[in-house]
Amino acid sequence: MDKEKWTARQHGQLFRHRAAENGRWLAIASTSGLSQIISYKGNTRADLPLMEDGILTGEIEALQHQTLFQREGWLFGPVCLIGTIILMILALRDAFIKRRQRKTSETTSMPESPDAISPDQTAQA
Repeated sequence: MDKEKWTARQHGQLFRHRAAENGRWLAIASTSGLSQIISYKGNTRADLPLMEDGILTGEIEALQHQTLFQREGWLFGPVCLIGTIILMILALRDAFIKRRQRKTSETTSMPESPDAISPDQTAQA
């Protein structure tokens, strides 16, 4: 796939995503790219091929509803940031707890020196 077709494909996909996330019809007029009409669900209804002259006709609807992205989309960044901070705090807490448990288990299970006499050996003598 050459550069021009790849660029047109990327732009076509970008506009389809924007139409779907905003729930709006899009009419894209381009002098050298891909002209198209995209439905509010992101489906291409009509288009003109890349670098071809022509007239694109179709109908679009004016919609009044708002999508979740339009109403609450601004919350996505802060929610991700807060979630990341919470996960980092939990991971650090778990690492601290494991480190503390490892230290306590090392101090309680220290091997005795070979010269030390255990209570069992004293009872046997």
